Amino acid sequence: MTAITSDVLYEPAGTHEPHGAKTPKKAALASWIGSALEYYDFFIYGTAAALVFGRIFFPGADPKVGTVAAFATFGVGYVTRPIGAGPNGWMPVALFTTITAVIAAISAMTARETYKIHLNDLGRKDAVLAPA
Repeated sequence: MTAITSDVLYEPAGTHEPHGAKTPKKAALASWIGSALEYYDFFIYGTAAALVFGRIFFPGADPKVGTVAAFATFGVGYVTRPIGAGPNGWMPVALFTTITAVIAAISAMTARETYKIHLNDLGRKDAVLAPA
């Protein structure tokens, strides 16, 4: 049986849980902060999709079609997030951090190449860095 002392839970000796204190309030606060940041991220992206993304990323399209396309990109991210959480939720922490590091490295390389293409679009002298 687990003994309860104030807001800290202790596991009895011989259980499979690691020794030490557990703090449910700290876990709840961390979960709340993560949810608040995620909401803020979707709120900012949704606002930007409604106001400016259509004109920036779809300049040749009708303004209404550009706005709908911007919201479509927003919707894809909103729908695929829980789909990715399913297979990744079971991964051990060490494996997940390794995979996250690999994905971050690939994203950084992709961003670098995208920036080089952007330099070509601007017609700058240093656009020779971009792949041909």
